[in-house]
Amino acid sequence: MPHSLEFAGCIKAPNFDTMLGMSAPIDQTLALAQAAFVTFHARCFWHMRKDFRLELRHVPIIADGLRKYGGRDGFLLAAKICP
Repeated sequence: MPHSLEFAGCIKAPNFDTMLGMSAPIDQTLALAQAAFVTFHARCFWHMRKDFRLELRHVPIIADGLRKYGGRDGFLLAAKICP
């Protein structure tokens, strides 16, 4: 499985992370998505296990849940996770 945000459907540029030599933003994005999952679990992700371990392919799902059910704070956080 490719390790890029392009695969997750968040960034449309081809090989964005390798093109710029950036792997840290992907790790930061995953960490931010995991933190958002924990923080917004009761409001947005109640149907998922609390100990669910996010992978890169789950980032768009987390961003979508935040946009739909997270209120203003969730909507703004989703924009940081998956623009």
